[in-house]
Amino acid sequence: MLAKHFGDAGGEWLRSRSCVGEGNCVELLASVDGSKIHMRNSTMPGTTLSFDAIEWRNFIDAIKAGELPLTR
Repeated sequence: MLAKHFGDAGGEWLRSRSCVGEGNCVELLASVDGSKIHMRNSTMPGTTLSFDAIEWRNFIDAIKAGELPLTR
């Protein structure tokens, strides 16, 4: 879960500290009640993925287990 929680509308998107400038960054936003995590690419802010708590945990677990192909 994110350390800070913001409202879905007009909230503050969080970025990794390693993301600098206007680069191609992943941004996250948590709903106030923590029921949803929203994720987007900073260069395409109109496209957002939304996860409930179980979906988010499964997504993070799949990344950690190497089940999703990651490219850099």
